[in-house]
Order: sequence, then structure tokens, then C-alpha cells
Amino acid sequence: MKAEIRSFSKAEEMMGMLAEKMTEFFNQETPRVSLPAPCTLTVKTGEKYSKKPHIGGELFQASSAYPGKRGMVFVFRPMAAEPYQFMEIEERNIPLILPEFNKTLKRFQDDLVEIRHEESSAKRVVDIAAKEGVYADFGSFYVMEFA
Repeated sequence: MKAEIRSFSKAEEMMGMLAEKMTEFFNQETPRVSLPAPCTLTVKTGEKYSKKPHIGGELFQASSAYPGKRGMVFVFRPMAAEPYQFMEIEERNIPLILPEFNKTLKRFQDDLVEIRHEESSAKRVVDIAAKEGVYADFGSFYVMEFA
């Protein structure tokens, strides 16, 4: 069971370090993207989140990134005057909503793949540990201990 806790915290730690690295890059390079089509996006006004429809063509500047529940979350600032301060998009929605931002993310692809591999390995350890009691009587099944 110790391997499970260590693996999850390692993946979370890697995700946090990558988020810091991305935020630093966004602050130096200030990548800007345009919304190609109408869609509804999550926006933040003060401490409050809400959904706001956009017509397409709005310009945004990448501001920061942070680890979310289901992957990286990217924070963008609107380039025009808007009634909100930030717009946020989950990593899995980037190809659909902001395809031109994918070019910016390519430089972090190796890090993202490594984190996904670590997360899947940690999940596999948890799954095997959960099955230990069920398959304990079978001679060919055992749970590996990771030091």
C-alpha cells in the first residue's frame, strides 16, 4: 500500500512542477490565441466561476497553468475589455476549443506523457493491491512490493 501513496504523490508533484514551468514560460513568451468558433467557456470573476458564451474571434493571452482534478488547467486573460478577469480550459478540451494553442503545448509534450505514464502506473498498483485479497489463494497471482 505504501507504493500507492508514493506513486500518486510523485505524479502530483510532477504535475505541480510542470505547471510552474508552464506558467514561467507563459510569463516570458506571452502566447496569444484567438477563439476560432463560438463556444461556452468557464470564466472567473473575483472568486466566482461561471459559464459564459463567446461568439468566436476573442483574443486571449496564456497566463498560467495549475494541476486540476482531471489534468492540467490553463488560465487565459482576455485581451479585450470583458466583465471577467480570467478564462480557464482543461487540458483535454484544448484541441477542441483552442487548436492553435496545441502548438505551444508541443514543447511540454514529453513532460505530459511522463506524468500520464506515472499516473497510470500508480493506478495499476492500486488496482493490483485491491485484488490481492480476492486472488490471494491462487498461486500465480501476487502483489509486487515497490521500495
